[in-house]
Amino acid sequence: MARNLPLSFIKRATSSGKPANAQPGKVRISAARKLAGSLFPDKHELTMKKILLVDDEHYILRVMQLALSRHGYAVSTAVNGVEGLQKYNDENPDAIIVDIDMPRMDGRELCSAILAENPHPACKIFISTGSALHGLRAWAAQFEQIMFMEKPISIRTVADRLARHLGD
Repeated sequence: MARNLPLSFIKRATSSGKPANAQPGKVRISAARKLAGSLFPDKHELTMKKILLVDDEHYILRVMQLALSRHGYAVSTAVNGVEGLQKYNDENPDAIIVDIDMPRMDGRELCSAILAENPHPACKIFISTGSALHGLRAWAAQFEQIMFMEKPISIRTVADRLARHLGD
């Protein structure tokens, strides 16, 4: 929501590059740019696809977050299924990448909770696990929204699958 700023504020914000304390009433140009940036987000930020990563291994979260951010995604993270479900409800991501083996609520329970709330969610769910049990694959195959990825998996493969399923 944009605020109406008085013309005098805009003139003060752009009239001088000097620090605000050098001339009373003057505002630094960088402060005006920050304000403008918060009022009017970058066009690229509005079109970025949102990805939610849910994994209990912090280094995996960090590496994937950095790599997917470089591929142009807005990435948020959660360390267990409970936190992941909360972020899913708050952020409405375009895709979720979920590890299966996690404390508190595992990935299978998280997926079941998401699908119980909304049997046809708009987001894609990617299950990422190192334990490729036959039963897990069969369970995931029941749902159109769930895609299965077996670890170890390269960042390039993850980015390619996201792009293919999100229409990038």
